[in-house]
Amino acid sequence: MASGIVKRFKLESEPGSYSNFSNGLRSNKDLDPVPFESEERKWTWPSLLGFWIAEAFSISMYQVASSSITKGLSPGMAIGAVLVGHVLVCIPVMTNSYVGCIYGVNFPVLMRSTFGVRGAYFAVFVRGVVACIWFGTQSFQGGQCIQTMLTAIWPSFNHFPNHIPLSSHVTSAQLLCFFLFIIVQMPLLWLHVSKLRYLFMAKTVVMPIFGLTLFIWALVAGMSNTVLFNNPRLT
Repeated sequence: MASGIVKRFKLESEPGSYSNFSNGLRSNKDLDPVPFESEERKWTWPSLLGFWIAEAFSISMYQVASSSITKGLSPGMAIGAVLVGHVLVCIPVMTNSYVGCIYGVNFPVLMRSTFGVRGAYFAVFVRGVVACIWFGTQSFQGGQCIQTMLTAIWPSFNHFPNHIPLSSHVTSAQLLCFFLFIIVQMPLLWLHVSKLRYLFMAKTVVMPIFGLTLFIWALVAGMSNTVLFNNPRLT
């Protein structure tokens, strides 16, 4: 019975095009490089542009500047720090992604050049752990958005009873919205990565409009841009 359950969850991989290894961990179709001119390469520069535009207007990026202000930086200094930080991060990101963009070599295979065939498993494992942490962070932020929307629609949701100790630093409402957000995004797991590019291309149009609207609202809420940027610290 146990072997049957394991077999149902086992992912069968297609053999790789450049190796005779029968072990799918060493070589399979997903590990094959995708040449620049290949028809299998669906993500072109508009897709990548849409991805990074969507990333730039994400809640996490907003929190980078806002958290800097809460730690004592002025709005102008926070903007400068974010700009310098992104420029510094951009250099290693572009250097590391060059091989993948030009030659279509993916991360697990690229890590073999540094860690070896077996050592690359460790690099992939570390990246997987970081991805799990980042997924949880993003999902919690998404849950906060759902909580805000539910409270705006039904104000009584703001009084949702809490049955979790205060020491956990999370409420029952937050935990409920966290799992609701996970359920909402679950269907996206059935989409192939190549098809997700349409989502990011749509966000290329939507997110800048949303970001500009939010920025204008913040300026109006701050009375005026002069007051906002001359205030050394907003509390």
